[in-house]
Amino acid sequence: MLSKQLKADGLLVLYALIMGVTSLVLKTATQHLPVFGFLSFRFGLAFLACLLLFRKRSISGLSPRVLRHAALVGLVTFGAHVGCTAGMAVTPVGIAGFLTSLQTIII
Repeated sequence: MLSKQLKADGLLVLYALIMGVTSLVLKTATQHLPVFGFLSFRFGLAFLACLLLFRKRSISGLSPRVLRHAALVGLVTFGAHVGCTAGMAVTPVGIAGFLTSLQTIII
């Protein structure tokens, strides 16, 4: 059986690998699509996937307070993704990969 530390280290390495590949994908995608077009496509697909996976659940049971907080988190996340993707569009891929890896350490 693997120790908790080994599992945690393995997951951190997997996360860093995914984030590193993501920087290359973002750089390539922003060379062919505008930032908002790419993000619309990316999150449109994610929305459809979530709609299919969680179609039986409803937000009708959530309080207005929870919905306001969720909207705020969504807006902050949107701003972060726009900033990151726009930055990837104008930054060399090596530097973008380094910054993404640095983000892994900071998080």
